[in-house]
Amino acid sequence: MRDRFPRLKRAFAQPEDDRTIIEEIDAELASHLEDSINQLIKDGMSRREALEETSRRFGDLVEYRRRMQRQRRLGELADEE
Repeated sequence: MRDRFPRLKRAFAQPEDDRTIIEEIDAELASHLEDSINQLIKDGMSRREALEETSRRFGDLVEYRRRMQRQRRLGELADEE
């Protein structure tokens, strides 16, 4: 019998290359964090102040990563349409 909801199943399944997605997201996130820290230091903050401000701006990084993973998966599904 033919699967009626293949895209829906893929949206909730862990993709085989989940590690690659996480590594790419982590690299992108690290780049954004470092850019933010460097800009704040350039604007006159100490490194400690810049780290605290960047942390405040980005908030919960674990949740941020989850949202990015979800968006990435949904984007891949949209590309398949």
